[in-house]
Amino acid sequence: SRPRTQRAGERPAWLPGCPRVRHPWPRGCPTPARAALGAIVQRDGTRHPVGNTPLTMGRATSNNVQIADGQASRQHAEIRYENGRHIVADLNSTNGTLVNDQRITGSQHLNHGDIITIGSTEFRYESS
Repeated sequence: SRPRTQRAGERPAWLPGCPRVRHPWPRGCPTPARAALGAIVQRDGTRHPVGNTPLTMGRATSNNVQIADGQASRQHAEIRYENGRHIVADLNSTNGTLVNDQRITGSQHLNHGDIITIGSTEFRYESS
């Protein structure tokens, strides 16, 4: 059987707002080869790919990663791709964001294996 062909304008679940068609590729949408540069992994094994577009985290349903934790703020933190590396930034949350048990102020570069803690929820950062 032949693999399914993507339809023009089809949106993948992993990259809101960007189609899977290659040409024309919308400005600001990463190409498929660069889309998943890493992932954050929850203790239960749930993987959330991180790429060139910001990944928001918090209690609000509008976040890319919704955290069901009373200690998490509605808009708690985000992971961005800057200068070839992922960084995590605290979004002025009430209880702060920790990386490897150290509270961050502003933002911090992520390294493979770093543990991001939001409230009592932990994520492991994996670079590819």
